[in-house]
Amino acid sequence: MAESLLSRLTAEMRAQAEEACAELRNATEAAGCPLPSLTVDTPSIVTGRVLVHLGGALPEVISRLAEVLRAGADALAAKDPSARETDSDDPAFCTAHLSPELPPTGAAK
Repeated sequence: MAESLLSRLTAEMRAQAEEACAELRNATEAAGCPLPSLTVDTPSIVTGRVLVHLGGALPEVISRLAEVLRAGADALAAKDPSARETDSDDPAFCTAHLSPELPPTGAAK
């Protein structure tokens, strides 16, 4: 069967998502908090974006992941104090960074 147009157009994004997924899988396993349901999704038919799904994990695994992320954030902040300066209180922060071509939720049209 021939490859779809969407598959051809999103091949590079999918390759980036696969690489990011592998990096995260290796890092979480090395940190003792593996994410067993970590997968790369198919491209969105609306945006063409390819997402990495973190999936589900046991509460103790998520607690360990949070501990590792906090330690990493603290280590980064010790190197560069401005690393913690974000707009993370803004609900559109993550969406704007994931899909810069789309207006944030609630933006004027």
